[in-house]
Amino acid sequence: MGKLWSSIAISALAMLTCAVYPSLAMAGNQSRAGINLGATSFFDGFGRPVEGFTYQAYLQYSRARELADANGDETKAFVHPELDTLVLLNQLSYYGPKTLFGDRVRPGINFILPLVGFMTSFDAPGPVLKDNGVGLGDLVIGPVFQFAPLLSEGRPVFSHRLEFDLVAPTGKYDPAKNLNQGTNYISFNPNWAATVLPLPGLEFTTRLNYIYNFTNERPTNPPRGIPMGTTVESARAGQTVWANFATSYEAIKGVHLGINGYYLKQITLDRFYLNNGTYYEGKKPAEGKQQVLGIGPGAY
Repeated sequence: MGKLWSSIAISALAMLTCAVYPSLAMAGNQSRAGINLGATSFFDGFGRPVEGFTYQAYLQYSRARELADANGDETKAFVHPELDTLVLLNQLSYYGPKTLFGDRVRPGINFILPLVGFMTSFDAPGPVLKDNGVGLGDLVIGPVFQFAPLLSEGRPVFSHRLEFDLVAPTGKYDPAKNLNQGTNYISFNPNWAATVLPLPGLEFTTRLNYIYNFTNERPTNPPRGIPMGTTVESARAGQTVWANFATSYEAIKGVHLGINGYYLKQITLDRFYLNNGTYYEGKKPAEGKQQVLGIGPGAY
């Protein structure tokens, strides 16, 4: 089984810029909470080069004090909105004894289980988001293919990895709440992580993600615009792409300081299936799509 290796990465992710479409606030958006947004950031392209287990824990805090409309302007619909999220991401990976393509690729399997806590506050008389408190998020499981690092004069300068993750609906979920740890539907989340080390102690990393969502049979509250006399029987969240990014420098031996973050954009509208056999999609960006940019300091 190999030894159990562990490391802890702490990233204080300050939401310096937050452009969230009103659908998120109005509970019309069915997108996931607790997905990997900037959590696995520093040196993400590297992985365990030999057989065995690796455990990593990532602590992420994010906050937002503004909600913006589709044009990026602050919306006045909410009175003093406060959205804080604390995520403890638990990751366990196993790489097998076999390699592929002449020792250039080592296959393995990856498990991620987030613990997500929401803290929200809104003043009257504006609308209020309801959160689901603290609970486990959805389990992520899938095969991983770690490529051997490229070396220059004996020093690693580039490493990357492919993952094909399946997100199972195991997390805490309440369709009456606007913000949930789980989503009550299955998702497919392939991603590619890469790290470049151009100089000793200097690092640049990115992870490119895509997520395809399947149907939720107990969706949260639909957006405004559903025809009178109909009810929503199921919903499907729109497809989303996002990129994690990070850069750091070894300020002290074994300690890297830098910045990390993510940019997320939903590329298709959420779809709501009605009891009359038809479906509804938001026709305006504000009704169905979201985009978020988060950036802040981090340490590894």
